Amino acid sequence: MASSHHDSSFGSNLINRLRHLLMPGLLLLFLGLSVYLVFNRDSGLLLILDLKDERDRLQHEVERLKTEKTELEHQIQRLEAVDPMVIEEEARRKGMVREGEEVYRLKYQELPDSGKVDKRPQTLEGR
Repeated sequence: MASSHHDSSFGSNLINRLRHLLMPGLLLLFLGLSVYLVFNRDSGLLLILDLKDERDRLQHEVERLKTEKTELEHQIQRLEAVDPMVIEEEARRKGMVREGEEVYRLKYQELPDSGKVDKRPQTLEGR
């Protein structure tokens, strides 16, 4: 009976020793993993915060663009109410053409001695 008591006491002591050795190691492992998951830029808390900031920035940009679109639509309505040709003139100034129109670009060349530009067309190129 004495040896059985000694064996169970030895086994109990061994389990207690293993617990005392493993618990701090497991705790350190858990803390290390937690720190990694929180501060890892690829998948952690910092990534989540960065993505939330990016989402907020994009939401502000969408709102700004919606406001700009509304303002431009109102400007178009005002211009069309005054004179529809105003829009066409502005579009042509910006290089736009109507469907089916052909565009010709004129090339100018510098005059040899003066550095002035000869405004007479030298060649015609279709686009």
